[in-house]
Amino acid sequence: MVISKGVVLLHAMIGYGVNNLCMGLSTLNPPISFGHQINDPVSVSVVFGTTDSRSHLKALSQLSRLLGDSDFIKELAGCYSRDELLELINIKINSKPRKI
Repeated sequence: MVISKGVVLLHAMIGYGVNNLCMGLSTLNPPISFGHQINDPVSVSVVFGTTDSRSHLKALSQLSRLLGDSDFIKELAGCYSRDELLELINIKINSKPRKI
């Protein structure tokens, strides 16, 4: 499902072959159209799987915060390795939200 401008969430339902809580992120170049009138094309793909209705809530909350950060989405394009991506995620997850 395309969840925001340029971002798609690919997920498995509970009970459909997921053995462990898992998440993956890929950048797509060139971006791909999923048929969404407003948020296509997609350049960020997140894959998410969970084994129950509770264990993933913290991860989903953190993911939501990341994907709501337009700077994070732009900075993804500058990540060329797994280590760079993990460093960016750690910086963003551990930073305090700014008060407006």
